[in-house]
Amino acid sequence: MPKSNDGGIGGAMNVNGYTILDDKNANILGLQGGQAANLASRIAPGKRLKSNVPKLKAAAKECPFKDKEICMVARRRILRVLEEVLSYNLFTEEKERTARRLEMYDACFELGRACNQARNHEEAAKYLKKARNGYEEELGRDSEKTLEVTLGYILCTTWNIDKDRVEKLTDLVKRAETSLGPEKVVTLGSLSQLGTCLHGNGNFKEAGKVWERCVKGGVKGRAKRVC
Repeated sequence: MPKSNDGGIGGAMNVNGYTILDDKNANILGLQGGQAANLASRIAPGKRLKSNVPKLKAAAKECPFKDKEICMVARRRILRVLEEVLSYNLFTEEKERTARRLEMYDACFELGRACNQARNHEEAAKYLKKARNGYEEELGRDSEKTLEVTLGYILCTTWNIDKDRVEKLTDLVKRAETSLGPEKVVTLGSLSQLGTCLHGNGNFKEAGKVWERCVKGGVKGRAKRVC
């Protein structure tokens, strides 16, 4: 496990020689071998935070760390900054406030993925659930983002041979096919995972039928990994 020092949103965090946030809440940085990789522009207090949110959104999606533990810590820090931005109540229009909340849920989703890849499944489930609930409230139960994070949450919280996973994936496939169509990545990913789960439970014939639907969808049973 990496050694870390988390000083809170205004403090420094050092993990295995990386500085994730400096003590003045000025930069999100990744430092390795004396070279700094900026993840976000300078974050100043007050209204300047407002103009930096899009850059933080990009940072959440483009975190360059290869170390899974470091990536998890960096994404957690990014989420905290986005949450702090929202706490300033800088946004007067509801449309803008909604956009900022969605950015925060995007960061929750990315953090959930990073936690899952680092095998921190309890934390992953917590953040994926938060993202799912947020997307559902803002975008609707059967929006693409809600369905995508729901797939990740199912995979994180159930076992491959668990019948509960089969039931949840079957329901998710129906929702995705109805609202998104049979060729969308989320639909195909759900089908692919359902086929894998059925195969693991010994339902080889049904698994084959599901994978055939993936082939017809254009991915030949291999869809984009979502978690």
